Formats: sequence, C-alpha cells, structure tokens
Amino acid sequence: MIIAGASWNDNIYRLQPYLRMLYLYKVISLLMKPVGGE
Repeated sequence: MIIAGASWNDNIYRLQPYLRMLYLYKVISLLMKPVGGE
C-alpha cells in the first residue's frame, strides 16, 4: 500500500506541469468565450 501510494504520488508530481497547462488552457478558453461571443 505504501509503495503504491508513493508511486501514485510520484505520477501525480510528474503530471503537475501538464495538469497546470490544461487548467490554464480551460481558464483562458472560458475567459475568451464571452469576448468572442460578443
């Protein structure tokens, strides 16, 4: 369990940059949508 948890945390740590970029992309798209609609 502990080893699996450590590897899971390691995978999450490695994915952080990708998840951060994906989050920023979603925020930007939401901010740009109303502007594009008008």
